[in-house]
Amino acid sequence: MVEEMERDENVFLMGEEVAEYNGAYKVSKGMLDKFGPKRVIDTPISEAAFSGLGIGAATLGLRPIVEFMSWSFTLVCLDQLVNNAANVRYMSGGQFKVPVTFRGGNGIAHQLGATHSHRMESVYARIPGLIVVTPSTPAEAMPRSNAAIRTSRIETPRWSFRVIRSARAGDLMGDADLSRQCSKRGAGKHNGRRGSPSARSTRNVLI
Repeated sequence: MVEEMERDENVFLMGEEVAEYNGAYKVSKGMLDKFGPKRVIDTPISEAAFSGLGIGAATLGLRPIVEFMSWSFTLVCLDQLVNNAANVRYMSGGQFKVPVTFRGGNGIAHQLGATHSHRMESVYARIPGLIVVTPSTPAEAMPRSNAAIRTSRIETPRWSFRVIRSARAGDLMGDADLSRQCSKRGAGKHNGRRGSPSARSTRNVLI
């Protein structure tokens, strides 16, 4: 996320506890100090509201990264994701693009209870207009995150935070070449079928 926010001033992060608390899983640690409160934004606990805000910002040319503390919580904003994010481009005849990335923890979450533990990728992968990315290792997460943010289609990455948090720094830094390959292959111009690390197996991706 830092890479993409440095590269493009239209990219910003919003979600629950992403700023002052450095992210529920410390994924956005230090980003508030680096980019300021206009680009790293804490939101109320209202998924329907801030996911809709992200979709609206995307139609105006910004590239929001909307973080959900858990993908279980997206059941609260299902209408925004399924009826708005997925359909605005089609319903507007291509007049509005929606380059928004939704991300968050998916599946089991350190024994935080039933309402934090749903695996939602199979649900959203069936929605036309969405692209779902579910990386299982840090090496997969970094380049696919870059590709998701740069594309003009809808991206919804879901990460296994347990894997990422336990990774050694070398695991991520060692994948820098893969990240650069992602950029060279046209992360912002792929069609969701070929040449896209973020859409290898399906046209409809949620991360």
